[in-house]
Amino acid sequence: RDSYYKTSDIVFILYNIAKVDSLYHVENVWYKEIKDTALRENKASDMQVCVVGVNPEARDQLVETNIYEPDGNDEENMELFRRNTNRKSIGRGQGERVSVKLKHKHSKRDTRHFEVQKDRGKVIEFFNTVVKDYVLSRLNN
Repeated sequence: RDSYYKTSDIVFILYNIAKVDSLYHVENVWYKEIKDTALRENKASDMQVCVVGVNPEARDQLVETNIYEPDGNDEENMELFRRNTNRKSIGRGQGERVSVKLKHKHSKRDTRHFEVQKDRGKVIEFFNTVVKDYVLSRLNN
């Protein structure tokens, strides 16, 4: 994946709102991997990182929680975290707070956060809008 990150203008990191540990992985697995490859050079980057929560309608069937990370990084704490967040959804605003933390010091762009329903038309509209916004911002600069 390294070569993809290095040549990408927009990177989408998706998480499932119905799976609390997926937001934890955005920050501690996927963004770390992107940062360690594409953003490690000490030069300004124009890459747009978008953190995208899918399946927000799951909040209607699950209990929202503000917990999105375990107390420790060992296997016992991870298992306890999984059990304690079972049948819970990521609370409103948690994804936004995580995306704010993912600002890279050499990036010209802030990490953006979105939530997209699983309806095919909404997903297509979302991707079209984000790509169009990125292209227009490049043309205006």
